[in-house]
Amino acid sequence: MGDTMKLPLIAVTILVAAYSLLATAWISYSQLVGEFAL
Repeated sequence: MGDTMKLPLIAVTILVAAYSLLATAWISYSQLVGEFAL
C-alpha cells in the first residue's frame, strides 16, 4: 500500500516542479524579449 500511494505522489511532485520551472523560464524569456523589443 505504501508504494502504491507513494508513486503517484512522486509523479505529481515532479510534474509540479517541471511546470513551475517552465513557467519561471517562460517569464524570464518574455521579460528578456520585451527589453530587446523596446
